[in-house]
Amino acid sequence: MAAIIKKSRVDLRELTPAERAHAAIRAKRGGDTCEKQVELVQDRGRVIAIQLTCSCGEQTVVTLEYDEQPTQP
Repeated sequence: MAAIIKKSRVDLRELTPAERAHAAIRAKRGGDTCEKQVELVQDRGRVIAIQLTCSCGEQTVVTLEYDEQPTQP
């Protein structure tokens, strides 16, 4: 289940120093002005990860795991 948390209810004291710095940068830039870029990471023609890069410098990598399909006799 997804939820939207209002900015006023977010407590930054539990963040690491790096996360606090990132939050401060986003706040100075208006938060919503960041632009996202998506790149598919491939290995031998198969997508193995999705890399998301924000203009504020934050990067997120989602690694994909595939169930191998059984071979047909």
